[in-house]
Amino acid sequence: MCQSKGVLKHLPQLDLIASSSIDCNNPVAISPDYATSTSIPPTPIRASKPSNRWTSTEIRILIKEVKEHQQALQKVKDPREKGRIWDNIVSNIQSSNVASLVLKERSKASIQQKWDTVFQKYREYFL
Repeated sequence: MCQSKGVLKHLPQLDLIASSSIDCNNPVAISPDYATSTSIPPTPIRASKPSNRWTSTEIRILIKEVKEHQQALQKVKDPREKGRIWDNIVSNIQSSNVASLVLKERSKASIQQKWDTVFQKYREYFL
């Protein structure tokens, strides 16, 4: 029998279970229905930070910007000059009226990495 009368006093539905060999100091162990039969407040949902996933609109904006700089990117051999072209691409994206706030906050490295991924997938499927 359960030694803790305080638990049974507050949880009368446990009287039937109290005679079994269950740890009476743990009301959750006494009844699997305990959590659902009491008024436990739901876990608060935190305001989620913006998703790191790229939307199709963001990808289209990226493709459009790279397309506008494609010839320059293909001609240039110097990595510093390519970096300057990518700076222009990122700047155009960040100052765009159609780009989302999430896209505008993406780093140059993130934008370049996404372009590499998109271009790689293009090659796999179409070339």
